[in-house]
Amino acid sequence: MVWRRSSSDLVPRIRYSKGATLDANSAMNQLFVHFPDHYPFLLEETADEWIFGLRWPSDPQWYVDPHLSERAKAMFNLQLSSLAPYTEVRPCGNIAFVFSMFHSRALLAPAIAVQRDSKVTFPCIVHVDDHSDLMTPLLSISEGHLHNALTDREIDLNEPESISTAIDEGVISKGNFLTAYLLGKPAGYLVYAGANLQPRNNWLIPKADTVQLGSRNFAVTGLDAVERPGTDRWIVKQTSRLLKEISGKGNASVWLDVDLDAFCNRYNGDSDRRSVVATEEEKQTMRRRISDFLNALAVAKWRKRIRAVSVAASPGFFPSEYWDEAIPTLCDGIIGLLRQNPK
Repeated sequence: MVWRRSSSDLVPRIRYSKGATLDANSAMNQLFVHFPDHYPFLLEETADEWIFGLRWPSDPQWYVDPHLSERAKAMFNLQLSSLAPYTEVRPCGNIAFVFSMFHSRALLAPAIAVQRDSKVTFPCIVHVDDHSDLMTPLLSISEGHLHNALTDREIDLNEPESISTAIDEGVISKGNFLTAYLLGKPAGYLVYAGANLQPRNNWLIPKADTVQLGSRNFAVTGLDAVERPGTDRWIVKQTSRLLKEISGKGNASVWLDVDLDAFCNRYNGDSDRRSVVATEEEKQTMRRRISDFLNALAVAKWRKRIRAVSVAASPGFFPSEYWDEAIPTLCDGIIGLLRQNPK
């Protein structure tokens, strides 16, 4: 059985206090920056504030990829307005396997794993991507708990509905979901693997910041990379290939997180790249990278410790014209390897 979530009835409302020199268009542009996964629109206006709503993007231009509308309809029977929240939980034994369109929904994988087994934790994460996804979310930390910085609502990273609400509200996005997880969980070991990365180790510490929306400032928390080790800090090991061995005490569980744009990032969410077309070299490089990844996973000694897997299609980054080949090759390949794990 495949569980799917393809829509959300939630329309987040952003109360935006007017500044002395700020007009509605400037406010809208500011919202595009702080809510990169959503499309803001004006709901109502008073003398003191604008009230904006957030909806999922439905404009093909927003997604850059000119083939996306056709492929989303053909493969998943989805309109663009339903693409962002689309999620599948695929059967994979005792391993939580989540396939999503937007990468933010990857957070559901470890949460579902915890729901199935309350004793499981994820001190080891393997993140395969063309981006670090460590931007600053619209979150704050209070007494060790994550909160929506705009509403002060607590976010529970072990509860899929709490995570989905935070994503729907826009305070967690595809570019910062990993920051949210690292802020909300005890320090551990993160492997960040990408074809264009240089080997490097860093440690991450919380960094206080502020976000201005209209005339109000909101306290948020991000992460800063430093070269000083610390037991209370996540270590990030950056590498160009999947490692055969990774750190972790005993049988520490692993969350494997994979973004398809690690294998081909033609568009990179950049409207200037809309006219870039497929080449045979690009296709062969994509195939080789997926094959190399699966071959490396097959011999990885930590494979038997995987308890959660997330795979994101990343529309607007990875070309949708490759979906019909890449998605089953990658997802079925991972599942096939994990089924070989000892019970």
